[in-house]
Amino acid sequence: MNYITAAMLPILIAAVFAFHPTQTKVATVKANFVIAEQTDTVVVEKEAVDKSFWLKESEKKQERWYSYYGTSIKGFACDDFVLLDTFHDVDFTELDVAAYDPALEKYRFESPSSGKLLDIYSYGAKLISDKNGKPELSAANLDSEVAIYGKTAGKKLRLLFCGSSCGFEDAAWIDDDRLLVVGTSNEVGGKNHPMVWGIRLSTRSVYRFMHPAEVPAPTKSFFNTVIATL
Repeated sequence: MNYITAAMLPILIAAVFAFHPTQTKVATVKANFVIAEQTDTVVVEKEAVDKSFWLKESEKKQERWYSYYGTSIKGFACDDFVLLDTFHDVDFTELDVAAYDPALEKYRFESPSSGKLLDIYSYGAKLISDKNGKPELSAANLDSEVAIYGKTAGKKLRLLFCGSSCGFEDAAWIDDDRLLVVGTSNEVGGKNHPMVWGIRLSTRSVYRFMHPAEVPAPTKSFFNTVIATL
């Protein structure tokens, strides 16, 4: 298992990432930010985020995901994740709902009290059966999306979107305003790493955390071996 050393982190964090939430207005850069890098469409910030809150909530609410990677990464835990960047004033875009496999509706994540449904699996995917008749996820393309359904009929609110560089594997609501998505990404140094995305709807903020261990490229194996068997 390969790891990123502490000396490498400043270089990697400053890299230009392939994934960027779309944004309509540029966020204000505050003086206390450690890193603030402005691109054409977004301000990428490294700030004094309450890392322990997001990551401990993730480990508590997404235990099955930590157990899954714990079989191949010794001591896999939230304490080893590092904050990569923060995106503010993200344009969570409302889009028309495209055709999707209704069999995947059962795998959405319902918010605690507001009736919102979080979907991370159905974009470009279908639920099929393997040779033994067990359900598995078959993707028509390699793109992935995190979206909320249920606020407006026929509409969805897109929170995250990326191509083959990353994959979303599990999700959980902290409360009606904050949620967590976990998966993997190869956007840092071309190596694939476990990732945690923390999202706050009211401030339209996205926090990205990365684990230093390298893992296989994004696949549907977590869904097929863990989620589909629930």
